[in-house]
Amino acid sequence: MRKLVFVFGLFLWGQLLFSQTKLIAHKRHSGNDFAYALKNNTADIKDSNFGIAPTARIRNAQLDSVIFIDNEKAVMVTSEYCRENFKRNTKDSISFWRAGKDTVYNHVLFSKKHQLDSIKKVLKTEYNFRNDIEKVVFVGYDNQKKLSKKKKKQFVPPIIVNTKGKNKDTNNPFLLYGMSLGLSFLVALGVYFFFTKRNKHIRYV
Repeated sequence: MRKLVFVFGLFLWGQLLFSQTKLIAHKRHSGNDFAYALKNNTADIKDSNFGIAPTARIRNAQLDSVIFIDNEKAVMVTSEYCRENFKRNTKDSISFWRAGKDTVYNHVLFSKKHQLDSIKKVLKTEYNFRNDIEKVVFVGYDNQKKLSKKKKKQFVPPIIVNTKGKNKDTNNPFLLYGMSLGLSFLVALGVYFFFTKRNKHIRYV
């Protein structure tokens, strides 16, 4: 009977040993090295403890398009599962994106109307999307329309000024009157010399 009780107690004690997490076991057996290992997160000690799930990783995330709505929200269109790649202070503020359209609020990059070049640069360096960022469609972030207006202002005014100057020269009434008066004077002078020579020729004959 004593042997049976001893074996049963040994069995329960063995189960308790297997129920220890890596954090508890390391704390019991490492002594002074425990604080150093916990500070440097050696061997994923925090992730192995009960109640703390491992950090999710981004896998096969593809960004198709980003639609700007206002300074507080934007719409992201993704193809596969992805999550945010930056840390938050509170657990409730962590949000996940799944394939399809998803509206993001107060996003660090997409909720403010930044320059398109700076957005692409941040996506390439700080995000882990697998597709080419240059092929992503951005709606509401492009400033090409403003540049085209500037080009029109540079080329149109000189043409307008030249045409107005020509119209003023050709439609001037004093200029037309002077040209007609000078032409009539030349015609009258030519007729006078013609008849004068003709009369002299008749007299001599």
